Amino acid sequence: MHSEYSNQPELIAKLSRQLETDGFAVVNGVDSTDEHMVLASHFGNPVCDRSGAMLTRLTVKSHEEARPKSLSALHGQSAFPFHTDTAFWPLPCRVLTLRAVEGDLRRTTRVLDARTLLNGLDHRLIERSCWIVNGGMGAFYANLRDASKAGGLMRLDFGCMKPANAAARAISCELSTRTQQFKGIEIAWSAGMVLILDNWRMLHARSGPVENEGLRLLERIHLT
Repeated sequence: MHSEYSNQPELIAKLSRQLETDGFAVVNGVDSTDEHMVLASHFGNPVCDRSGAMLTRLTVKSHEEARPKSLSALHGQSAFPFHTDTAFWPLPCRVLTLRAVEGDLRRTTRVLDARTLLNGLDHRLIERSCWIVNGGMGAFYANLRDASKAGGLMRLDFGCMKPANAAARAISCELSTRTQQFKGIEIAWSAGMVLILDNWRMLHARSGPVENEGLRLLERIHLT
């Protein structure tokens, strides 16, 4: 795929429509880090993660290798439950892109619309629930949903969020169960594939280990 996406306005427009309609989009043939950065820049402004990098290379880590308070520290090489990326930021990133680089790509990623996760729960408890967020960068209070943001903002990550009031405690157990049991839509990776995710609307999860698993390498870019 040509790295000058300005020469492919129809592709960018198609991906933008998919992102708006479905909450995610997938594109193949992004064969380099430079192409990934150019593609991502059409969906927001890249922002540095806590290490100061605009692009992070991701591998499956053991408990011992993981950064404290991360999902890898909690779950190791096991599956990750559904969560909002950068939920521990005061304002989570707006869009997330992931690119499959190389290696053993049999582990899948699953995506789930937050509205599906919350369906059937008492909306009054959802709106009133208050959570304490602490991902190692300082603790603060936050709501599960913030309707004041354009399109709405869903923030959920049981790795860094704990209920802080009665409304949150009333739905915490059910929400935690749902993040682990709901199936969502499965994304099967192949080298050069990029997943573009509306991080305010969609949650994502990682599947569990596969037999005789080798190294898997993904790239991640956060966008505001």
